[in-house]
Amino acid sequence: MRILFATRHSFPPQRVGGSERSTDALCRGLAARGHAPAVWAQLELGDRLGWGYRLRGRLPGAAPVLHDRRLGYPVYRSRGVNRKLAPVLKAVRPDVVVVEGSRPLPLVERFLEQGQRVMLYLRDMQTDNLGGRLPVGHPRLGFFANSQATADCWRRHAGVEARVVPPPVEAERYRCRRLSPEAVTFFNPVPEKGLELVLALAGRCPDLPFRLVEGWPLSAEASDALDRRLAALPNARRLASREDVRPLYARTRVLLMPSRWQEAWGRVAAEAQLNAVPVLASDRGALPETVGPGGLCLDPDAPLQAWESALRRLWAEGPERAAFRAAAQRHANRQELCPEAVVTAFEAGLDSALDR
Repeated sequence: MRILFATRHSFPPQRVGGSERSTDALCRGLAARGHAPAVWAQLELGDRLGWGYRLRGRLPGAAPVLHDRRLGYPVYRSRGVNRKLAPVLKAVRPDVVVVEGSRPLPLVERFLEQGQRVMLYLRDMQTDNLGGRLPVGHPRLGFFANSQATADCWRRHAGVEARVVPPPVEAERYRCRRLSPEAVTFFNPVPEKGLELVLALAGRCPDLPFRLVEGWPLSAEASDALDRRLAALPNARRLASREDVRPLYARTRVLLMPSRWQEAWGRVAAEAQLNAVPVLASDRGALPETVGPGGLCLDPDAPLQAWESALRRLWAEGPERAAFRAAAQRHANRQELCPEAVVTAFEAGLDSALDR
């Protein structure tokens, strides 16, 4: 099958979030089985890749929409994704389009207008972030969900029946050979992910080192504000995002995920748990399902003292930490997250869409 993943987000290396890493893993798994995946994503202009695209676009005879194969499959990148639909469809000729990311409905509607079969991959529970009205019942539209919690949410909200396909977690890409757990790690330092609580914990626990790893692109104002606040916390450091996250997990003693919104999955929990890293998370959305027995989940509005107590339970060496580490590793290695199983479930969903 020729499969086009379409999103209004940017894509690695410009945006390195959980959903982007999940799509990348799916694309590689599908390509290994003989399919032809491609991605169409937003182009950010502020980095080397963006400037390279801008220069290439000015060359005589440049294609209407440019692409690269740095990830092993074609990634088409353009400013204003909606405006470049025709040349991307002509280049890819997809059998099915998988739409994902925030405010996906304008894209879904455009593809349906073009006669495409579309699968909307529901990767969040933000029911007000669709960008339109969900066309439930359209004969050429089907649904994936990245967790049972996400599927249940959309069934309640819109009567959607979505096939659950969790993110594939490729153990060889995240498992570290040597571990030197020495820090509390927090990915994506933005308010929605619990930044305020993380900074409060860092201030309350000056004896623990905290590492805040960039995820979503930050505005210049947000970036400067974060740097000012970290300057007052000598035990907290900001780290740039990276494609190979193993060095981060190798040094993680506890993964912190105090998200304030309804998380549809929480991929970094599964990645960290492959390395026997226990997770301290909020109880929002699918996080209790994702963390499982390999950590603790609290109400994000619980007293700061409760969060500190839970963090120190997972940090302190002893039988309890050893039990959490063993449970985390078992949970991360469960069969449903195996790439082979995930790709098989994804193929089944695509076959169903093509049958319709």
